[in-house]
Amino acid sequence: MLTIRFDVEDLASVRFAYSPMHEAAFSLRAWAPGTSISIYRPWLEATAVEIESVDWQFLLLMRGNRGWLPDFLTPRPLNSRPDFESELTAIRETPADVVLHDLHGSHGSALPAPIAELMQDPQALTQRIADSFAAYWVAVMAPRWPRMVALLEADITYRAHRIAAGGAAALFEDLNPHIRWLDGKVYLDEPLIEADIEVSGRGLPMMPSIFPSSVTTSIDSDQPPFLTYPVRGRGTLMTERDSAPDPLAALLGRTRASLLAALVE
Repeated sequence: MLTIRFDVEDLASVRFAYSPMHEAAFSLRAWAPGTSISIYRPWLEATAVEIESVDWQFLLLMRGNRGWLPDFLTPRPLNSRPDFESELTAIRETPADVVLHDLHGSHGSALPAPIAELMQDPQALTQRIADSFAAYWVAVMAPRWPRMVALLEADITYRAHRIAAGGAAALFEDLNPHIRWLDGKVYLDEPLIEADIEVSGRGLPMMPSIFPSSVTTSIDSDQPPFLTYPVRGRGTLMTERDSAPDPLAALLGRTRASLLAALVE
């Protein structure tokens, strides 16, 4: 069980954000062996050809054991709408000791051979990771990013209305079955984690995301926490139909038009 403690100031500082780097990293989980979430199947079919142009087998190694991602790939967002290039730059500049620590944290003591071979040159390892994600973004993520943004923005608007109508209790009561709010605390059902975290005035970004199957969070007591949760209506994204008709996109812009089309579905 993971517990996150709030005070009045912390509640006032709850904000929403989403991250293109988080989405790229989390999307690797859709390819995990034995994935049973049928919602991902159209995505897997649509991107199967595109991934042939990237360093795919190396990228898959970033999933780690039990699907855990290295923390440096999913950092706490510095603002509510970070862009991919700035996040990729931050990854390239991650200190070598942090990269190695996080890779061991996701894989354990025995690292896969391609990673272990690069351990002697941590800078080369970090650059290969960043270059692989850069190519993956161009080939797979960028063409779909406007539709992702429309879905993420729609979720944020919905959550904002929930807070306005019923406060923190209303925000968390339908966020996910694995999370609940009680007496100023958020309880996250996570059988592999036992931790008690205080927000302590550091703010708590709430991050809707396309690919997580449940709520996830940072458990490093030295780092400010954040919560990532499955976005509402993500099944509408997994179809490859152009959801923004050209006349409507010309009138409203493609992102807003995609959002309206998704609401129809």
